[in-house]
Amino acid sequence: MKKRSFRIDNIEKTEELFKCLGYDRFLRMKDKNYKYENKEYIAFIQEVENLGIFLEIESKNKQDSETRIKKMIELIKSLKLKIESKFDIRKAELLYKKQNSKENA
Repeated sequence: MKKRSFRIDNIEKTEELFKCLGYDRFLRMKDKNYKYENKEYIAFIQEVENLGIFLEIESKNKQDSETRIKKMIELIKSLKLKIESKFDIRKAELLYKKQNSKENA
């Protein structure tokens, strides 16, 4: 199978294409992203409709991944925000679970 890439110009037509290929849509996630940057990090504030506000931080440093992750966790904790212990949350998975729990209730 060859790898193909194409530009998506229209969501509805692209959804039709995926439906013809046998795909089912499980969720539609609408979000707004705000990007901030300094020398060390790239930070995104993400407002996800029907889910909440998330903070995503990426390191620009080329250190080993364990060191990078520890430094990012220290940074996040220093912001004194209300956070959970899980730092690798998947927004799409959370939204899917939330939507399914409403349907099954």
